[in-house]
Parts: sequence; C-alpha cells; structure tokens
Amino acid sequence: MPKTERAYTTKRSTPLAKLRVRHKKTRAQAADQLKVSVGYLGLLERGREKPSEDLLIEMEEVYGTTRTSVRRAAIATRRAFLIRETP
Repeated sequence: MPKTERAYTTKRSTPLAKLRVRHKKTRAQAADQLKVSVGYLGLLERGREKPSEDLLIEMEEVYGTTRTSVRRAAIATRRAFLIRETP
C-alpha cells in the first residue's frame, strides 16, 4: 500500500494523534493543512515538541474542534512523553 493511502491510526496513538484520527485525517493531510512538515507533526504527536499558540489555533480550525480540546490533547501527549522519559 503506498504511503499516501496508509491507515489513519496506529496501535499506540497519543491523545493528539487520536484527535487527528477522529477527524479522519492522515498525518500527511493534517501536516499539509497545518503548513508544517509531516516529521514535525510526528514530533508533536509523540510529545517531543510543544505546539505554539498559533499552531493550536490552526489545529482547532483543521480538526474542527475547540482550542480547549486541542490544548488538552497536546498537554496529555506531552505529559505522557515526559513520564516515559523520566528515569
């Protein structure tokens, strides 16, 4: 299956990735609409990067949800990453 036709979800989705999946967007589609690279969106979805306020606003529009939902998903994703990385 070509990369552009991949499934929307993975086995271990983070809250931010689940938000994207819930709105039936592939990572490539969401990255294109958010005007960021697929790699950067992946870092955001894995909690390795923190989205800017402007990007949260863009996510709200692209995913058709509230900024509060996007912010909660981003915080939960980041928190999960920090907990995993703590020795």
